[in-house]
Amino acid sequence: MFEDFSVRHLPALYVGFAFTFGGIWPLFSAPSSLRAFGFPARIRNSPAAWPVMGIYGSRTSIIGILIYTFYFQHKYTELDTILTIIGTYAGFVDTYIITKATEGSIVHSFYRLIPSLALGAYGYYGLTSGRLHNTMG
Repeated sequence: MFEDFSVRHLPALYVGFAFTFGGIWPLFSAPSSLRAFGFPARIRNSPAAWPVMGIYGSRTSIIGILIYTFYFQHKYTELDTILTIIGTYAGFVDTYIITKATEGSIVHSFYRLIPSLALGAYGYYGLTSGRLHNTMG
């Protein structure tokens, strides 16, 4: 199962784990998952937000399961594509939404943006598949 494992696969496996199991969290405790995401009390304590967070979590779990599916199929280039899209798109969207929800608190926003962009760069340069490594020597 892990015969092709490499340390460079760890970011994809970590994201797969975080998305699969982190996406389940809102189904059991939407307010605490909203707090962990960075939303202020007025949003996380609003029962109207809880079903939305649950639906979001189920979609997030699907992405995590897809990451593991591609990993066990040895589709590392596809994993790099997923990491690129998640890192860049989700990073910017999360930053925008958290900034709006916290009425301009840039700390929570950039706390999400910087690691997301690093993840996007990791995928963009093909580090899971070793594409950059293979072209360098």
